Amino acid sequence: MFSPLTILTYLCLFAAQVLSMLGTGLATVALGLVAAMVLWPRPDVEEIEHLHARLPPRHAHLGDARPDPTGSIRHSHAFVIDELHRRWPR
Repeated sequence: MFSPLTILTYLCLFAAQVLSMLGTGLATVALGLVAAMVLWPRPDVEEIEHLHARLPPRHAHLGDARPDPTGSIRHSHAFVIDELHRRWPR
């Protein structure tokens, strides 16, 4: 019986073919994992720390507030969109 894998050239070509298929598969899995880590949304947190630059220091909204080095007032709470929070913080 004739076996092409007994010839060194054919054996090397076969090994190269198998390795290239394995390498392509592993590269595809790795790129998929990287894309998922970058593009997958991060979990929402219950409370968001944020700044209020235009509120007076004793405003009723700022119960647990502390001053920020920039002069703004930093605090955290469950976030809502209202007249004091017009957009989602970054």
